Formats: sequence, C-alpha cells, structure tokens
Amino acid sequence: MAEIDDGELQELRNAQDLVRKLTTNPKSKRFFEKGVKEINPDFQTEEDIAKPFVDPIQARLDEIDKVVKTRFQKMDEDAIDSKISERFSELRKVHGYTDEGIDNVKKIMVERKIPDVDAAVALFEKQNKPKAEPLPGLTPSSWGFGSNSGDEYFDKLMAGDRGAVEHEASRVWNEIINGKNPGDL
Repeated sequence: MAEIDDGELQELRNAQDLVRKLTTNPKSKRFFEKGVKEINPDFQTEEDIAKPFVDPIQARLDEIDKVVKTRFQKMDEDAIDSKISERFSELRKVHGYTDEGIDNVKKIMVERKIPDVDAAVALFEKQNKPKAEPLPGLTPSSWGFGSNSGDEYFDKLMAGDRGAVEHEASRVWNEIINGKNPGDL
C-alpha cells in the first residue's frame, strides 16, 4: 500500500467531500454532471438516463400545446372579429356613420396599427372635426383678460402674484370671520 503524508490525505478528503456535496445538492448536481461529461464524454448523466423516457412525453406535450394554442387562437380571433363587427354596426346605427366613414376608420386602424375601434374613431373624429364658426354679433371681441386695468393691485392679482393672492385671500377670510359677506363689499 502506498503511503501519503497528512497534507495529501487532507486534500483528498476535502476533494471527496466537495464531490459528495456537488453530486447531492440538487442545484449543483446537473452542472457538475455536465462538467464531468465535458471531460469524459462516456459519463452518463441523470438527463442521459431519463432521456428515453422524457423525450416521447415531451414530444406529446408539444403536440398537445400546439393543438390547444391553435384552437384557442382561432376562438380568440373569432371573438375579436365579432366584437369589431358589432362596434362598426353600432357606429352605423347609433352614431350615423356611413360606409365611407367606417372605411376611413378601418384605414386609420391599419395605417396606425390601432387595434381598438374606439381609439381609431377618436382619432378620426379629431382629425375631421368641423371648424366652429362664431355667430356674428354674439361673440365678444375681448373679455379683457390679460390687459392692464390701470389698478396695480388688481393687475397683480389677475397675474397670479403670490403676495397679492395671499393678501386677497386673507382679506376675504377675515371678512367671513367677522360676519361680513365678501360679496357685499
């Protein structure tokens, strides 16, 4: 039997302990086995042993997933098409849209990649909003906002000067506390 010194014996024990920990810890075992297989291609990992059993099951699960996705996707597409058709019918009946208007909304949906009919309608209506003409003689030419009144305090108040606003708020508050109606002044 070969003799080894205490230092070598300790190194061998440490290595053996490390290998034991690496092979028994579920988090490190797969990586350890892959590393060993890299160095020794004939080494059988747990994945190699399970592969003949797992592969047929995985293939079948993949087929089932494909069938389920295809059926649900078709159902989803049909539901979406139905909702869009209902919304266009509602636009015709309730809001008076013509075929030309519906075609314009559809065109916006395609060009802008907008999947929501209501969002496309909002954009269409914003883009095609008629210009409101003011009625002659009924619209004031100026309300006087932004112009100088000649009263320095009032102009500061209207400009939002913090000191003037706080002063006016304080004045009104004091009048309310003292039983006066600020509107009567």
